[in-house]
Amino acid sequence: MAARAPVVTTAPVRPPAPAPAPMTVPVPASAPGTVRLRYLARAGILVRGPRSGTPYRFSENQPVAAVQRADVESMLASGHFRREA
Repeated sequence: MAARAPVVTTAPVRPPAPAPAPMTVPVPASAPGTVRLRYLARAGILVRGPRSGTPYRFSENQPVAAVQRADVESMLASGHFRREA
């Protein structure tokens, strides 16, 4: 008598979960109370403002962002950013 192969069952396949919404909300360059900062590295980075808690996303394609004034001095002191004219 031949041996039977074990029966394998699988769970139903679910579609992948949608990607989470980006954490940053674009801040217009002319928004009052903001300063444009340029990120000096190439790798993408997500930074949470040390005073405001606002998340800022920088990347090679978008190295400049409008940053709340409360966060500017701390971010400049890190050496990874410079003021954008």
